[in-house]
Amino acid sequence: MEALERNQESLKVVIEENSDANEPNKVEEEEPKTPRAYHRRKSSLQLRRSTSEDDPGIPVSISYKAGDDTVEVSNLSDGSFAIDSTDEPQISDLDLLLAATYVEDARDGRHSDFKVSEKHLKLYHMYQSRWGQFALYIIIILHLSLALFEKPAVYGLEMSYWASMTIEVGIICCYLFRLAHINLFTPVVRFWSDTKNILILVLSGLTFLDMVIYIGLVENDIFGVRWSRPLRPLFAVNFPEMKQIRRSFRNMRRTLPDVVNVLVLFFFSLAIFALMAFKLFGDRGLSWVDERPYFATYWDSIFDLYVLVTTANNPDVMMPAFDASPYYVIFFVAFLIICFFVYMNIILAVIYNNYRKHLKNEVKKSVFSKRQQLRKAYDILSVKVSSKKLVTRNRFIQLMKTLDKEKNPALINVLWIVLDGDRSDALDRAEFLKLADLLNVEVSAVVDRVPLIGHLFPKLYNSLPSRFVCRVVKHKETFDFFVIGAAFIMAIAEEIKDDDDDSRLALDVLLVLRVLRLVKIIGSIDRFKVIVHTISKIGPSLLTYGGVLLVFYYIFAMIGMESFQGLVKYTGYESGSELFCSNEKLEKTDFWRDHYCNNNFNDVVHAFIVLFELTVVNQWHVIAYGYAAVTNSWARLFFMLFHLICVIIVLNIFTAFVLEAFMLEYSATYGGKLESQLEKKIHEMGLSLRKKKKKTTTSQEELVIESDSSDGEDEVDLPQSVGPESYADVTQEGSSNFYGTPQNISGETDVRFHISKKLKNVEVLLQKMFEKELEEDELGPDISNLEEDIDDHLHSFPTQGHSSWHT
Repeated sequence: MEALERNQESLKVVIEENSDANEPNKVEEEEPKTPRAYHRRKSSLQLRRSTSEDDPGIPVSISYKAGDDTVEVSNLSDGSFAIDSTDEPQISDLDLLLAATYVEDARDGRHSDFKVSEKHLKLYHMYQSRWGQFALYIIIILHLSLALFEKPAVYGLEMSYWASMTIEVGIICCYLFRLAHINLFTPVVRFWSDTKNILILVLSGLTFLDMVIYIGLVENDIFGVRWSRPLRPLFAVNFPEMKQIRRSFRNMRRTLPDVVNVLVLFFFSLAIFALMAFKLFGDRGLSWVDERPYFATYWDSIFDLYVLVTTANNPDVMMPAFDASPYYVIFFVAFLIICFFVYMNIILAVIYNNYRKHLKNEVKKSVFSKRQQLRKAYDILSVKVSSKKLVTRNRFIQLMKTLDKEKNPALINVLWIVLDGDRSDALDRAEFLKLADLLNVEVSAVVDRVPLIGHLFPKLYNSLPSRFVCRVVKHKETFDFFVIGAAFIMAIAEEIKDDDDDSRLALDVLLVLRVLRLVKIIGSIDRFKVIVHTISKIGPSLLTYGGVLLVFYYIFAMIGMESFQGLVKYTGYESGSELFCSNEKLEKTDFWRDHYCNNNFNDVVHAFIVLFELTVVNQWHVIAYGYAAVTNSWARLFFMLFHLICVIIVLNIFTAFVLEAFMLEYSATYGGKLESQLEKKIHEMGLSLRKKKKKTTTSQEELVIESDSSDGEDEVDLPQSVGPESYADVTQEGSSNFYGTPQNISGETDVRFHISKKLKNVEVLLQKMFEKELEEDELGPDISNLEEDIDDHLHSFPTQGHSSWHT
């Protein structure tokens, strides 16, 4: 009873303080003069005083004092009171910062060890800052872009090797500085046991060694090769920021042993069929169209049949034998059935199955790491309440404010309600472990939809002409009017200029713009909308595999430039130009007949284009035969390896990921459990961003709750939120419900929230793929290093009771 009376007195004091704080005269005297727009925005970001004070029978989930973001004590429906935050021990700033760091790492999918002190935490946050990461990305791009300026350089961009090497030395020093920064906050044992750090040091040493050797050779007029250039992408892969690309490489490495088994059988079958082809056709005097001997050597037979597996030379490879006898077709049909239809599809199936298995284990490690980080934060924040360790609401708010000082109090309120599933007014460990997933839900707070011109010139913005222009822009027929109107104006302008060439160009542009009107069809048909929505969600995740391909492209481009530069040149195909791509060895080749001279390795741009053509596969053997003609037959090995690695392995892994991701999103997973709960609570509290409804009065509130239809995201149609009158019945028979249905506070704040349907990052998508296969509260084995291979541990541990391992 004494605690009850003490809490009632505290509640009275809080209400009186709030009443005093809302008196206009006092605000005018105490507050400094600031711009009106600032007050409007600041007031919109804070909840106004709860109207529930007039009705003490209405339980309130959470409310805030005017002027700050501390929590008021709320009375419960059964007459008891919530946990008194004044009785809990104070948490130190260091502990709060440490807990926030663990939560931040769990949210962002990081797993970094650091020394626990204020100094080392600041160094760690400095390393993880956006500016530091942005600078690293710029340096990596600059490093890879050096290939544009180094010999063989893009025409007009070549610089001396001294200049390019000086820049590269500066870049390597930046890498080493970044590595030294990691060493400042990382325990010594952890730093030197991290493979990434060792590789960066080794790559730096190899690069400096290559520079010294190259300078020595060139200065003595000896041809030198920069053999370290293909290693440049490995710098980027081994920095923590490239975690997703590094994970993809690990999965590829773990998938390869199973794929190799099938590839061994495939090449064994290929070798047998090549021997049969060599014996059947080699001595019959047959020849190709370019007069080369038909299956003249065993190596030629292997290469030609490998090309046939890619279907690039079908039916060309068969035609000389077919012309000699129709019965020879049986050989090629049998070969394609076994090596193409059977083995190639088995390889795809093995890659899909094993890649999915290893990806699942990677996601498991990531989830376990996330939960273990959250558990550390929970151990720091929790306090003993009735012999149980719980995180109180006051400490939760302190944590949220440490993570983001500008986080809206109303949103903190919603997050608390969603997490506190048992309505105990405190979070146990199972509830707290959901925090990172909840923070990864993209929630945008809309306070003021008035653009800058509306704040600077409000009378002009709210004038009748301005409203008319706004209505025209938002109208569904604007787009058509703009296209046709622009076409009409451009046509008149070109007629005035009386320029036939420009008029034709303008007409072509206008025709293309008219075709763009068909884009509206996609938005009006539900089936198209679902597909486009799915592609837009998995699109950013595909950039990871684009990065993997870029690494291989760069490596093969550098090797190709060092091996084939200057052997093929484009000088035109007209009379007077240098014939046969400036190389007489190409005179009788399809490479010259098909005008492939521009497919060369004379600079990095042309090299990337050639590699893309090889990826598409069609006619890739013509390019391979061309470079074999100007060098030797072993040059074909370069093109076979590229096809084997980038097309058969990487692209099939890419296909497996796309299939998995597309099936996940297309099967109507537009939001997980936490997303749905959060969206529901936001709506029930009246803070949902709704579509504009017709009103009898025009006010700024109309703009605040208006839905932005331009973002292309669907609004979820949920039931209308209930009003305060429905809060009287907040308990069910036999149980006490602290919150009941959340209070509708739409009249207390201008802010509105909108949950984005887009995935925040690749990590979220991957976890959504396997969330049904993971125990909800499973902590897993201790993961001190995400780079180590712990697949065996993941399979050996039981699926239940893992939480007992971490006591």
